[in-house]
Amino acid sequence: MVNEPIKQGKQTISKVVINRDIKQIKEETNITEEQPNAIIDTTLLQGAYGIDDLGNAVFAIDENTFYYPDSNTKYNYILRGDTLQLFGEDADMETLIIKELTNVHLILYNTNYQTIDTLIRRGPDTGKEIAEHDEIKEQFDLFLAKFSSDTLYQLRHVQFPLEIKNIDIEDNTELVLVSSEQWKHLDLRYDENMANREVDTYEQVLEVSSDSCIVIFKGIDNGIWIDHVFERKNNEWILVRLIDTSY
Repeated sequence: MVNEPIKQGKQTISKVVINRDIKQIKEETNITEEQPNAIIDTTLLQGAYGIDDLGNAVFAIDENTFYYPDSNTKYNYILRGDTLQLFGEDADMETLIIKELTNVHLILYNTNYQTIDTLIRRGPDTGKEIAEHDEIKEQFDLFLAKFSSDTLYQLRHVQFPLEIKNIDIEDNTELVLVSSEQWKHLDLRYDENMANREVDTYEQVLEVSSDSCIVIFKGIDNGIWIDHVFERKNNEWILVRLIDTSY
């Protein structure tokens, strides 16, 4: 490990560089209790990180938990050396190797997916932004339940003619416009049976921001992928388009 200060203009950045190549990381599949104490500054590690300094945070790290706001998921974690092990309620484990940590960014190697990601540390208002994100998601969940159960309410919250894009595996696009007379009621409520039934299994993913929300049907071991795009108009959530890239 190399500890070194970096100067950017008038700003001094604390930096920890872990001198391990990817081949070495891939060869390390087990973590034992005999490993040394953490060589990462845990205080420096704590914070919220995004792909840039503008959008929602991808995750936030505090003293004990690793939090993904988009899916409202929290993991406990253990830090040993330069390695983060994440544990969820279902005992699933994710292993992340810290390649570089500064007070500006964090570079992680994900051993599960064998990817390297550079995340930007968010500013001091991030905690407030995450709280606002959670509030928006909670409000959208309530809206989605009523949208799915109330036919008239749904009709008032769809932008007609609704644009439906069908995109095939070769990126050919078919555009269909659906009028209110042609509309068939849409139920976007989700339960775990959708992921466990015998055919057309899928999971639901929500991408939430202050002015748009996307309800994604993501197939499990099949080609289902449908985006239901909602936008906030006059403080109301409106379904503005569907994008079907299923194959």
